[in-house]
Amino acid sequence: LKLVSSDRDIEADTVFRADPLSAKKTDQVHTEIQNALLTLCEPLHLNVWVGTWNVNEKSPPNDLRPWMDFLPDKQAVEGELDDSCPKILAFGIQELDMSSSAFVYHDQNKDQAWYDAISMTLGSLAGSYKRVVSKRLVGMLVAVYVHESIQKLVPATQRCQVNCGFMHIGNKGAVSARIQVAGCSIAFVNVHLAAHQGAEYAKERNRQAHVIFDGLRFGPTNQDFQDPSNMLYNSVHAARDTLTAQPRVIRSSGSDIVVFFGDMNYR
Repeated sequence: LKLVSSDRDIEADTVFRADPLSAKKTDQVHTEIQNALLTLCEPLHLNVWVGTWNVNEKSPPNDLRPWMDFLPDKQAVEGELDDSCPKILAFGIQELDMSSSAFVYHDQNKDQAWYDAISMTLGSLAGSYKRVVSKRLVGMLVAVYVHESIQKLVPATQRCQVNCGFMHIGNKGAVSARIQVAGCSIAFVNVHLAAHQGAEYAKERNRQAHVIFDGLRFGPTNQDFQDPSNMLYNSVHAARDTLTAQPRVIRSSGSDIVVFFGDMNYR
């Protein structure tokens, strides 16, 4: 195996040859390849901020700094972020809207009110962050923002939902946003589990958590997941899947990093 970088070749065009009969030699080759790759790659260190809030259907305050604690004071909002500040922001909100109409109609004005409050809190930094993906299910909302310095490293996003709760209408469950960052996949899973005290409810929360982990599916990039049993969906995407030779559905466990957060109601 000859490793060649677009910038420079590995010293002396190193050639690795492995004896297929020797596991020890194979392991040695793997180690040498990893060491060689390290000479061509630089690690990317990123801080990620994750926030969760059950807002109980209340409108957002104008100043979210007590929640967005990476902005410690007004001066920080008006200044510039240093390298220690997060490059990825993941917001998880529960009970954004629990009205009866929310189960059949998505009021985007409620989402936008929180997006506006986030921008207002960021102040002069608002232009440095871009909301790359979001997903809403009844009262649950997940939104992921990426700093401009790494936006080119995020070529694809995916999103999905898992309905739980009464008759699986979505008053409980999860919304998830998945991003690719320099080849590393991160899934942010905002959950809202069953409430109330007692062993019976704790067991239901555990059951819902398992349902969510098992039910998260990420479909084509920049699209919602659709049921692959749907005949129209299969026919539309069959050619695409054949050409790209990529799986149409990715489980949450297929992500490099899964951030599971939200109002889990364990008490």
